[in-house]
Amino acid sequence: MKKLLVLQGLPASGKSTHAKELLAFAEEGTALRINNDELSLMLHGRTFTPGDPKASQLLGKIRAEIIRNAFRLGYQLVIVDNTNLGRRTLDSLKSLAEKCDAEFELDNSFLAVPIEECLRRNAMRENPVPEKVIWEMAKLIRE
Repeated sequence: MKKLLVLQGLPASGKSTHAKELLAFAEEGTALRINNDELSLMLHGRTFTPGDPKASQLLGKIRAEIIRNAFRLGYQLVIVDNTNLGRRTLDSLKSLAEKCDAEFELDNSFLAVPIEECLRRNAMRENPVPEKVIWEMAKLIRE
């Protein structure tokens, strides 16, 4: 059965690492991973595009097309490893999974990673997310 696996958590909580591990164990040609930061880097030359609604809309449309086409071409697992904290994002991905006749699975286990650990890991990244942004995301989770 086709599955859209959505990983949810703060930046640097381990989502992408987990997604890459899942891909490594999947049979070739059956799974793929989508990450907005990497798409944004390819499109805009940077991973973080705050305050640019056109960039966000474009990423959402590209992500949806990749998911649709992946399932159409026979992929069985599509992993989306962004923060996926917004209700609209989750609702949109769930609706897309239904339209593609795929199971929707939300793995929010990464929300259990303490913010201090996320900040520590983030600081070691080549392109860290601004700390202020991570704190703002953490507030959204608690609300």
